[in-house]
Amino acid sequence: HADIATTIGGIRALLVQALHPGSLAGVMQHSRYEQDILDRLHGTIRWLTITTFGSRTAIAEESQRVRGMHDRVRGKYTTGDGHERSYQANDTDLLAWVHLAFTESFLFAHQACGYPIDKGADEYVSQWRKSAEPLGLTNAPASVAELESRIAEFMETELSYTPTTKVVVDFILHPPFGRITMFFYRILLKAA
Repeated sequence: HADIATTIGGIRALLVQALHPGSLAGVMQHSRYEQDILDRLHGTIRWLTITTFGSRTAIAEESQRVRGMHDRVRGKYTTGDGHERSYQANDTDLLAWVHLAFTESFLFAHQACGYPIDKGADEYVSQWRKSAEPLGLTNAPASVAELESRIAEFMETELSYTPTTKVVVDFILHPPFGRITMFFYRILLKAA
């Protein structure tokens, strides 16, 4: 059951992350998501799995690997109001947005699927907070109210839907899967 919620949450997180032009620029300029969608997904799943189930040593090593990759992900993007801005993937605002998108999306998916959340939604958000600390994000939300407030702040100041957003969202909505895979993917996509 958790695999279904994880897949739904993952799809939703990708859609939500695409709303931040800096996050989107990093993907567009530094990944091969269109050529190797499964490799990109594998890297994200690896990080999630290790930070969820790994030892402290494994988490530290994986976080160092991810930070090293993020050090190379840098460039410029155009904000929703037309200004050019420099970015690096390790920037705290980008780390925060990706974390917020993951946390909200996976919480949404588990709740939508009706799966129980041990100790409730606030504890779930608080536990997700711990996964971001080794990457350098020390002020992640610790409750659902804080999560919703931080997302609202980003909506007011950072997020936009641009032609580039549309390209990535269209790819997420219509990936190059075969007919059978697409049949099942559409069900999960609709849930996301």
